[in-house]
Amino acid sequence: MKYLFSILQITLCVLALSSCKMGDENGDLDGMWQLTEWNDRATNTSKATKTDQIFVSFQLKVMKFDRMNQKQYYLANFAHRNDSIIVGKTIEYPADTIVAMDTLTMGFAVPADRRFHIDELSSSHMQLSTASDILQFRKY
Repeated sequence: MKYLFSILQITLCVLALSSCKMGDENGDLDGMWQLTEWNDRATNTSKATKTDQIFVSFQLKVMKFDRMNQKQYYLANFAHRNDSIIVGKTIEYPADTIVAMDTLTMGFAVPADRRFHIDELSSSHMQLSTASDILQFRKY
């Protein structure tokens, strides 16, 4: 009887642990990405490089925009659909206020339609594009 009770406890623990699905949801997209090059499409000039310390992170349905040399960062919900990333409502942390779109456009190349096209995505490299910009990232 004691043996049966122990087996039942182990089985319940295994089932409880395996029922949580809060893991990898976005494949290679999940994780922290460092911007290595931000180029203007029209002029092919550089707007930022890795020395600007711009980072974008993805986990579950949350996207974080961060410049390591600033005290605030931005959190947004997002949707990952096939070859696109669509940025949703965005708040500034620690102020917890909704952010104007031009803040994200100037600081992180988020376009007015809030949609990035995924040109390339692997476990170590990502290229995103908009109508006006091309962004290269490395997995950090």
